[in-house]
Amino acid sequence: MNASSSRAPGRLGESRSRSGLARGAASARLVGVGPATAAKLEKLGLRYVRDLAQVDESTLASHVGLAMAASLSAYAIGEDYRESLPNAR
Repeated sequence: MNASSSRAPGRLGESRSRSGLARGAASARLVGVGPATAAKLEKLGLRYVRDLAQVDESTLASHVGLAMAASLSAYAIGEDYRESLPNAR
């Protein structure tokens, strides 16, 4: 583990995914993660984005379903395929 990954979210030098989301951010902050999924992730000990990046997608799928596992795995490594809307607020 490097020094960056052990820092609290938002601190100078913290590791970030390619999408800019801090790898130390709570996994519950990810798009599509509501209270039920957040509780499942917490029960599995997957509290942070960096934790999700360490879990095999098929293992994750057995707990949260195929579609959610695919989304979470992608977000965890900085991939987001949602359409960007230039004038959206």
